[in-house]
Amino acid sequence: GRSRPKRPTPSARPAPAPAPRHTFCRAGSPPPRGRGARPPAPRDHTFSILHVADLVDALLRTADRPIAAGKTYFVANDSPVTWEQLYDAVAAAAGSRPLRIEVPRPAVKLAAHAGDLLSAFTGRSTMVSTNKAALAKPRWWLCDASRIREELEWKSSVPLQSGVRETYNWYVDAEWLRPPKVATTARTLEEPKA
Repeated sequence: GRSRPKRPTPSARPAPAPAPRHTFCRAGSPPPRGRGARPPAPRDHTFSILHVADLVDALLRTADRPIAAGKTYFVANDSPVTWEQLYDAVAAAAGSRPLRIEVPRPAVKLAAHAGDLLSAFTGRSTMVSTNKAALAKPRWWLCDASRIREELEWKSSVPLQSGVRETYNWYVDAEWLRPPKVATTARTLEEPKA
């Protein structure tokens, strides 16, 4: 019999999609003792971001809807965020107020090469590398997701703070980061006077 014609394959091109096991957010997280932040990019640099749950929803829609056949869709959150907003979200999830230090570009470049050497020696990825430094250099990393919103009725549903908190909690559970210290106040109860 005749073979059925193949449906043209749709394509989805997502923004970075941080999630548990991903090191994207870890680069902006407070260090284990909460003394300072390690920003990989200037705080005012702006980028599109996407939670992995929203990415899965977008992929299912492109695979399921006939209108998507052969088309390319960029997938990203509704509003771009700055690195400062990401730092604030991570700090809120960690319950800390880290000291932020803007690292000069030459120092970032030097640290990136050191990270590459360390990664090659240990076989483990590092938070700073030449690849990550290159990604942090542009002023904007933006995706226009209007097409998938209009044609497939897709929209991002996971707020930045919720996604960061989920990812941060996974880091703590996996012991990639130490849990924040809980401040306790001891109260002494006095016996009522007669």
